[in-house]
Amino acid sequence: MRSNHLKINNFKANLFYKPSKTKKMMPGPDIIYKCPKCGSFLKNKSLMSGNTIGACHYSDGKVIAMMMPEYPYITKCEKCKKIFWLEEECEVGTCNAWDESDSLYANVSYGNFLSIEEYFKALELDGIIRNKVDEFYIRQRIWWRYNDRVRMKGKKMFVNDDDRIRWELNLKRFLELLDKKDINHLIMSAEIYRNFGAFEKCLSIIQSIAEPDFEDIKDAFTKACNTRNTQVFQFK
Repeated sequence: MRSNHLKINNFKANLFYKPSKTKKMMPGPDIIYKCPKCGSFLKNKSLMSGNTIGACHYSDGKVIAMMMPEYPYITKCEKCKKIFWLEEECEVGTCNAWDESDSLYANVSYGNFLSIEEYFKALELDGIIRNKVDEFYIRQRIWWRYNDRVRMKGKKMFVNDDDRIRWELNLKRFLELLDKKDINHLIMSAEIYRNFGAFEKCLSIIQSIAEPDFEDIKDAFTKACNTRNTQVFQFK
């Protein structure tokens, strides 16, 4: 079933884009999904349109925008714990997000984003990684989830040495998935090397970008490298 509304999930990497300030935020209906294992229902929010006015843009490419939020694209069934993609083959309908009083799905819970542990588990499950796009999405979210510990909560990045090792292994594999001909991917690779503390490598990549639209980003990365900052930062 294909719904006639826009589903914003940031699935494709389009990270350092110019902010969209022309469209009002218009919520769409809730989309209802059926778990492919146990048949339980869950729902996900949607957007008809949105904008990035007042959004926070970060060095790892994550954008937090109140008027264009990201919703889960992969989740876990709370009943049977099945991890699955929220895609059209699992859709069973929609319901009005503003008035669900007469809906069959009024008491259905919303799907949640996966935890770091669950994203790592998803990488090992049969049928989850069908192509490089799927792997890209999950490994990018693992990266963002680690950075969220610093970005949102002010916590330490790693809970122990093993946690740091798997973070590093994930990013090394993520580097292999990046297309060096794509400027957004090029900036992500520079950010990863900065996260590793390889500041000269980061600067070399950043300085290779000739497009004038990216001067502010280049300046921000240069400053972060000069101060030996390895953590995610917000563009000002």
